[in-house]
Amino acid sequence: MHLRPALLALASALVLVSSVPTTAHAQTTGAIGYYYTQTNGGQDEQNTETEQPLNECLPITEIKSYEETYAYSPQNLNPDTYADVYPQDNCQGAMRRIKFGDPRDPSIHFRTVEFVPVSGG
Repeated sequence: MHLRPALLALASALVLVSSVPTTAHAQTTGAIGYYYTQTNGGQDEQNTETEQPLNECLPITEIKSYEETYAYSPQNLNPDTYADVYPQDNCQGAMRRIKFGDPRDPSIHFRTVEFVPVSGG
């Protein structure tokens, strides 16, 4: 007779455990702010790219079609990632790692970026 209440309690506990979400926090994404020169000889512009995927080589949107153009003065906007910037397409050339809180450096020119989690980088 004591078996039935014990089975009911066990079944209730299993239902509760299976209803708890499995992930406690959201997926981290990268974010970067930078400047670039307009391709038509215009003035310098500022842009921010947010919610970018991790561990992928990403071209800078405004300059990806123009070989002689680059972005500069990167600022990492996410404390949970590093922004690894590269001077050439396809994340080629000498990588510079930009950490959250690093001051902007106008001498850093780049065409591509890869966001790497701080815990894995």
